[in-house]
Amino acid sequence: LRKFLREHPDLKTLVESGSGCSTVFMTMALEERGVPGRIYSLDPSPWCSYTVEHPFIANIRKKSEDAMVNLYLQDHPWDFFLHDGNHDIFQQSYDIWMGFALLRPGGWLWCDDYTWAEHHAWKRFAAQHGLPLHDFGSASAVQKPDHKDAMHPSVVAAYSEYLKARFRVEADKWHAAGNKDS
Repeated sequence: LRKFLREHPDLKTLVESGSGCSTVFMTMALEERGVPGRIYSLDPSPWCSYTVEHPFIANIRKKSEDAMVNLYLQDHPWDFFLHDGNHDIFQQSYDIWMGFALLRPGGWLWCDDYTWAEHHAWKRFAAQHGLPLHDFGSASAVQKPDHKDAMHPSVVAAYSEYLKARFRVEADKWHAAGNKDS
């Protein structure tokens, strides 16, 4: 992640669900490349024992599904989105679908620890969009095609509500079949 961001100085608005080690590496990359940027870290209660504080970082202590719409309306479109938070089927699905919609053309969507869950939300997302996966160890990335625009701010809230309902139904079916979350 650190190397990738150093090599992509055009990625300036970085959003992540989950905070911790990834936040540290993102911050280091921004410092090392010498190109200003902003990191929005969405996490109501980080699982790690520390909060990363830095002038580049805005720590938003909310779940991603409660923060993404307002953040996008405040600062859009995004250049980069990293899902590194809760890997349960609902959360991972919501984050990657919503994060992708809010990226600018050519932006990057990353999913860390995508193999932790047996629901395969990440691989199903990429297949449904016909996107090639770029794997980096336990992380994987897709690039938004240049012909796909970022979502218009006027429809972001409605799309978020649609995704929440869709993935709650999917999660209910997943659990009813006897599956467990990550």
